[in-house]
Amino acid sequence: IWFNSEQDYNAQNAPIEYAYKNADAVIFQSEFNKKLTEHWFGVHKNSTIIHNAADLALIDRVDKNYWKLKLENYKEVWSCASNWRPHKRLKENIEYFLEFAPKNAILAVAGKNANASNLGISDLWRQKDRIKFLGELDYLSLIALYKLSSTFIHLAYLDHCPNVVVDAQAAGCKIICSSTGGTSEIINNGIVINEAEWDYSPIKLYQPPIMDFENIVKISTKISLNKKSCIEKCAKMYYKVLRGIL
Repeated sequence: IWFNSEQDYNAQNAPIEYAYKNADAVIFQSEFNKKLTEHWFGVHKNSTIIHNAADLALIDRVDKNYWKLKLENYKEVWSCASNWRPHKRLKENIEYFLEFAPKNAILAVAGKNANASNLGISDLWRQKDRIKFLGELDYLSLIALYKLSSTFIHLAYLDHCPNVVVDAQAAGCKIICSSTGGTSEIINNGIVINEAEWDYSPIKLYQPPIMDFENIVKISTKISLNKKSCIEKCAKMYYKVLRGIL
């Protein structure tokens, strides 16, 4: 659902709403998506929540040395990845890393539109050897990066069910994320930074609120990844929904 008040969200939402109201079944990728969509379009007669999932067998096969930037030589690697826009909060990711990561750790930043020169972080250039901007990586390189990483930071504001988080967690990373949106629904090992709840009304999405890194909840569950994030289970759930409408 489009809700950026600086865009024509009604026009953007029109075809989505038409499809939603005419579909025999709707699959939401998070509880957050369900609540958001129902707030805007009403309750659907037949809906299901199915979180995105990872191909655990493929991830297991990827060699962490597949990717040749020699990050394995560092004591500890943290990472983050996105198509970077303001609400993805690259600046906050870096600030969190500089404040909480071990001094011998580096942060590997993957994805398009990551530009250190306009982040406005005074501490960044002084510690530029600790921040590695990698640009856009192919999927297997991303998986290799996650397998080299101890921690994956994703402080995006109002994200839905990000595949980068699903894959990073499946690759063994501890996750640092925001409480907003649906990201925290898929976390079984990490830290959730609490933020004010959103009322689903239009907002300036590219001007996310300031974060309080000290207001946290630690997440640690015994739920197996094979049960929570397995692509085979996800596929079976999709199959069940599709069979149901046939």
